[in-house]
Amino acid sequence: CCNLADKLLSFWLLCLLASPVSAAVVSVVKRVIIVAAAALWFGTSISALHAFGVATAAAGVGLYQLAPSAAKARDSELDEEGQPL
Repeated sequence: CCNLADKLLSFWLLCLLASPVSAAVVSVVKRVIIVAAAALWFGTSISALHAFGVATAAAGVGLYQLAPSAAKARDSELDEEGQPL
């Protein structure tokens, strides 16, 4: 039941997203939520090192998501020969 709902929700969300990078970001966020929910459900404590690892991974994916828009903005400030406007 839950697996079917997860697959249907994933498929629906992928249809809404425009880029594979967005899908990757959603996938990482889903994994973070699953890890946190499992820790709460089973009463497992998360060490500072584990929390740092999860935060680092999430920040890396977020920066990876922002990189294409920053590159596009940088490229729009150059002329045809690659010189600044």
